[in-house]
Amino acid sequence: MDDAVLPYFQDDDYYSALITYADTAREVLEATAQGEPFEYPTSIIYIICVVAAGLLIPLVIASAAMHIKLAKMKTAVGNDYAENYVKPGSMHLSQSSDIYLYSNVTKTPIPKETSDSGTHVSSSGESHGGRGGSY
Repeated sequence: MDDAVLPYFQDDDYYSALITYADTAREVLEATAQGEPFEYPTSIIYIICVVAAGLLIPLVIASAAMHIKLAKMKTAVGNDYAENYVKPGSMHLSQSSDIYLYSNVTKTPIPKETSDSGTHVSSSGESHGGRGGSY
C-alpha cells in the first residue's frame, strides 16, 4: 500500500492518494473475504531482529542511566546502625508515650449448660454450685 500511495503524497496530490488507498484497501478486503488473506512478507530473521531490538534498546538505555547515577554516588557507604548518624548529645526526649493505632479483640463465648442442678460456669470457665435446696 505504501508503494501505491506515497508517490501521490510526495506530489501533494491528496485526492489521488486517498482514492488509491481506498481501492487498495478494497482489494485487500475482497481477497480476505475469498479466503486469500493478505500477509506482509516476513522472515524469521526480521521477527528476531524486531524482538531483540525491542528488548535490548530499553535495556541499554536503562543500564546507561543507572551507571550515570551510580557514578555520582561514590561517597555513599552502607551502614547498618543508626547510631552512627546521631551526633552525641543532640537528642533529648522530653516526653515518651506509646500510641496504639490498632487493636484486635477476640471474644470467645462460654458455653452455657442447661441443667437444673444449680451449677453454673464462671467467666474463668470453672464450674460452681452444688445441690439445690433452701437454707
